[in-house]
Amino acid sequence: MQLNDLFKIIFFYIINKLVNFEEKDKQIQKRIDWIASQIRETKFELHRQHQELEDALREQEELRKQKVKTK
Repeated sequence: MQLNDLFKIIFFYIINKLVNFEEKDKQIQKRIDWIASQIRETKFELHRQHQELEDALREQEELRKQKVKTK
């Protein structure tokens, strides 16, 4: 085996590792993006539910005030 052949083998080995790294990096990034989108959706849903809760509490408070006034 000549030195040139050895360099080719090393070169292709390194390229293969880089390609595998790039592919794994893309897969991990997709997972990160998916998780981030799930967190955003959950955040918006929680915000909406919080608004509904505040509205219900306000409505209950007004109803109780009216009940006290009628007594």
